[in-house]
Amino acid sequence: MDLFFTALVTVSIAAAFVLITGISPGETVAALFSRQRQPSLEAELLNIRGLKKQNFIERQFSLAKAILEITERGNEYARYKRLSILFAAIGAGIGAVLLNPFLAAVLLAAGLLGPMFAVQLSVTSFQAESRETLYAAISTVTGSFDQLKDLPASVSANINHMGAPVQAVFQEFLRQCTIINPSVARALTIVSGMIDSDNWREWCDTAQICIENPSKKEALREVVEKCNKQNQIHAELDMILRRPFRDMIKMACIVIGPIPFICFIFPDAVPVLFGTWQGKAALAIIAAAVLHGFYRAVHASRPLGKAVEA
Repeated sequence: MDLFFTALVTVSIAAAFVLITGISPGETVAALFSRQRQPSLEAELLNIRGLKKQNFIERQFSLAKAILEITERGNEYARYKRLSILFAAIGAGIGAVLLNPFLAAVLLAAGLLGPMFAVQLSVTSFQAESRETLYAAISTVTGSFDQLKDLPASVSANINHMGAPVQAVFQEFLRQCTIINPSVARALTIVSGMIDSDNWREWCDTAQICIENPSKKEALREVVEKCNKQNQIHAELDMILRRPFRDMIKMACIVIGPIPFICFIFPDAVPVLFGTWQGKAALAIIAAAVLHGFYRAVHASRPLGKAVEA
């Protein structure tokens, strides 16, 4: 029995490393024995697009990597992969301590996917923080521009109060105006493409119009007001997107919470849950159901967009 349990945990950990590294056991075996199967239509289409068919866990890792790259945190992907391996090992170890191979496999998968789910959940917070930083910067610059009537001077007076990465964009604007070319319109044209935001591009275009015709500076304040209204709408949508995950946390507490109380009130249940195959399988099924629920909640909590498609 112990030998079977040890072998199962070892195979589970090896499978986790295989999934992380992207090694395909089927392709490896086929290459060793020189046996080639007729590829499916889906595989051929993916091959034409330069892609490879991925299983569920590989898709979660690829999605997390894409999110980190789009949110300018690509250098953190290796750290999240190491965390996945560490948590997977801890999960398998907990199952090993409890002598429950079924639970070990489920906790291994939970540890493996946990950091990737955290990355996917961070999209909403990262987008909200970036949006608020951008809107605060253009609002401050617009207010200063109304007083100074000089956009470079307005940016220079408020550059130290801006957050990253917006600060770097306005620093490039000042560099273009003061070092490369004194044309403010040209500098606005250059920096308008540095942030992927329609509101930012609209603000840059409107600022050019205001520079050419100062009597239309009211249009710049209208853009700022529009940004503030959209920010409020986005904040409400973010609250709606977070609701499935909050509900899943409550449901997990309701499902898992009674188990310790049952073991405390009914001591005879402990040997059944942790000592019999039926009890071990029941615990593993509960853990798998909770893990699936968290996946569905994370999937529902992701904002729509090309960065988070799965």
